[in-house]
Amino acid sequence: MNGIPGYIAAELKEELDHVQYDLEQAYRRCEQLENLLLDLREYFEQRADADHDGDGFVANEEMRISMRISEEL
Repeated sequence: MNGIPGYIAAELKEELDHVQYDLEQAYRRCEQLENLLLDLREYFEQRADADHDGDGFVANEEMRISMRISEEL
C-alpha cells in the first residue's frame, strides 16, 4: 500500500480479510433466513382463511402471519 509501512499494511489486509469473511457469513445467514421465511409463508398461506363477523371478513391467525411475512420479504 502506498506510503504505509509493510507491517501496518499486512495488519490492515488481515483485518479486511476477517471483515470480508464475516460479511460473507452474514450474507449466507440472511439467505438462509429468507428461505425459511419463504417456507413459512407457504405453510401459513395454505392454512390462511377469513371469517365473516357480520361487518366484514376477519383474517385468521395464519393469514395474519402470512401477511406479516410477505411484508418483510
